Amino acid sequence: MINSVFPRSTGTDDVTIGVWQAALPEPYEMVSKALYEYIRASSYPPKPGDLISLMYAQNIQIMAGEEAWEEVRGAYMSLWSETDYSDAERAWRGLPDLVRKICTPTDLIDWAFHVKSSDIKQFEKPRFVAAYKDVQAQEIKKVIASKPITAIAGNTVKRIGSDDNG
Repeated sequence: MINSVFPRSTGTDDVTIGVWQAALPEPYEMVSKALYEYIRASSYPPKPGDLISLMYAQNIQIMAGEEAWEEVRGAYMSLWSETDYSDAERAWRGLPDLVRKICTPTDLIDWAFHVKSSDIKQFEKPRFVAAYKDVQAQEIKKVIASKPITAIAGNTVKRIGSDDNG
């Protein structure tokens, strides 16, 4: 899509496409919305960082599942190192909103108690990451649906996020 609006802006080779895919988070709808916003506001081609900045500005959490797990890991490790599980509620409140939708203070206590167990890495982490991605995708869809925009590219005008038809 970038090349259709800014024809000489980026390459279409596999390396360039791979770099863009690696730099930008999923899901595609979130990136697409940011790109439409960018196209409306700028006459210069975007860089991946421009689109990421727009995604942050749209109040969408784009933290990857692995990063979210590291936030949780930090919270339960702090409980474990202090061996004071009464602070679980405080540690939980310090986590990002989407993370708090997936785990509870009780989960943090449980994981702190079993910190030496390989089950955390083998079972809990993959389960958490999968749940986080699902919740994140749902939240992104809500944001896209609640903030319709009109994208103009050439002679094409399209409403994005205004109904189920996109």
